[in-house]
Amino acid sequence: MAGNLGEDALQEAYCRACQYWSSYDFTRDFDAWIFGLLRNATRQIVIEEKRHGMGYIEENSLEGLLLPSKVGNPEKTRQLKELLFVIDKEPEDRSYILRLSLIDQYTPAEVAQIVPENENNIRNIVYRFRKEHRKGFR
Repeated sequence: MAGNLGEDALQEAYCRACQYWSSYDFTRDFDAWIFGLLRNATRQIVIEEKRHGMGYIEENSLEGLLLPSKVGNPEKTRQLKELLFVIDKEPEDRSYILRLSLIDQYTPAEVAQIVPENENNIRNIVYRFRKEHRKGFR
């Protein structure tokens, strides 16, 4: 793959937007749609790079990409920032799994392809985090 992760994801998202343009529902928020395509493209690239033995650095997390899709809804943006703050307080390995699961919306199977944990452990980590913080985040 040529270029860095961001360039590859952006090119892939553009190709997907062109490919799926005819199926875009104009009643939906365009920012959310395009950032969803970008998030999914990045997810696929990370999984492919991991499969080929390339490392994935936590700083490449998609939290920055999520914020623009929340423009116009300050409450959702505030909740997302609070969630990121709470996740950052967790130990590094658990924090990474929580970011992938809760922020980037990876499934436990997809997270298991990226980190050295099995699906059940990932489900338990996410379940316990939600149980501990259920009053703060719904």
